[in-house]
Amino acid sequence: MRPISKRATIKTFLGVLRMNRSVPLLVSVISLFTVFPARCGAAVTDKRVAVLIERMLKADTEQKAFSDLDALGCAAVPAIIRRMDDRRTLPDLNLFLRNESPYAFRDMQPFGAIEVVDALTIILHRRTGQDFWSRTGATDEERTKTIQGWRGFLKSTPAPHLCDSPQAVNCTLDGGPGEIALYQADGYLSYVPPKFVVQSLEELERRVRQIPPGAKLHWQPCKRDSSGKPILFSDGEYDHFEKFCRVHKIELFISPGQPSNGKSG
Repeated sequence: MRPISKRATIKTFLGVLRMNRSVPLLVSVISLFTVFPARCGAAVTDKRVAVLIERMLKADTEQKAFSDLDALGCAAVPAIIRRMDDRRTLPDLNLFLRNESPYAFRDMQPFGAIEVVDALTIILHRRTGQDFWSRTGATDEERTKTIQGWRGFLKSTPAPHLCDSPQAVNCTLDGGPGEIALYQADGYLSYVPPKFVVQSLEELERRVRQIPPGAKLHWQPCKRDSSGKPILFSDGEYDHFEKFCRVHKIELFISPGQPSNGKSG
């Protein structure tokens, strides 16, 4: 005799309910089957967050636990906020997360955190783009204000929209006309690896497409045309590129003057 599958059992049960015309009961059962998996998933995530926080307090597992916690993504944001009022001191105050941008100059991005709450704040800012840190000092009072800010954010924001504004990426255009480098950084680098260099507008736009919407692209042009517009690879390309960035929701910031490093090599 073949075993009866769970799906068949549920289908039969719902059929009986329909025959008995028990609409309220039917609705309740359907709600149970749709809500329960979501709550179960949240409970699993919450437990995972709790385990990783404990592992962050051990020197030999701190860095991996920090990375694994960040890798949980937006689904872990509510659980992290609920558990972030943790003032225990971390074993190592220097932490690293992998840079997610294909144009990051360094594979790993360094962070500093003294207490567990500091490390959790870094992950929350990275995932949501929100920032409730006062930047006036890492005191208990300031940490309390930060926690309150995050709790208010969680309470006022629907779960599907918690990560609608991820941390803005800062990228830099370096050089021009001719060879131009594109890399993730807040300023100009003294040396630019060849892999970041592009030599045509088409290639530049192809790479810019890989930058997340909302990113900020900074450029101090080395040369301008007679009308004052920056020159990318040749005259007349700037208007097209400016429109391209606007369509792809990339904020293009043009600074006056020349950068300290006008060469890419």
